[in-house]
Amino acid sequence: QDESHKLLMPLMFERKANDAANNGEYYTAVLNIANAIRTKHPLERSREEMVKYANKLWTDTENEWNKMNGTTGWQSEVGKTLLPSYTLLAQLKDIDKTIGQISGMNMIDNASKKMEGIQLVQLAGDEANKKGQTSLYNALHYYGQAASRGVVDKAGFSNVASLVIKEA
Repeated sequence: QDESHKLLMPLMFERKANDAANNGEYYTAVLNIANAIRTKHPLERSREEMVKYANKLWTDTENEWNKMNGTTGWQSEVGKTLLPSYTLLAQLKDIDKTIGQISGMNMIDNASKKMEGIQLVQLAGDEANKKGQTSLYNALHYYGQAASRGVVDKAGFSNVASLVIKEA
């Protein structure tokens, strides 16, 4: 019974992934196909599906990012809506190391940079809201680190830079 359960588990995850993808729910599809691979799915098909679903999730998330980035209040909205997708993509290698070895999975590193950049912008915003020169310098540092990862908050950076200049 345990053996049959072990054999069925990857197929159940794959079916859930396919159902989710058919409904356009690529986050759920990627999560389930990653679990199918983690439970040692024997078929190459699951790796092909991983590439297809992960690329679709990456593209959809990037398109939403491009619409949202720079709009009023984007930082909190991105944290709720897009950060989970970037985080899942960034952590696929942690679910199973073989996922990172699949050809076509180069979005993992890009998602990792984007995830870190968003988190750094959030940290910068938190620091900017604190009092004191040290917090302003920390905020500038975090904005710079975020920018080096491709996430730029022009308004936040400009505001903090102006405050630093006023204090100088």
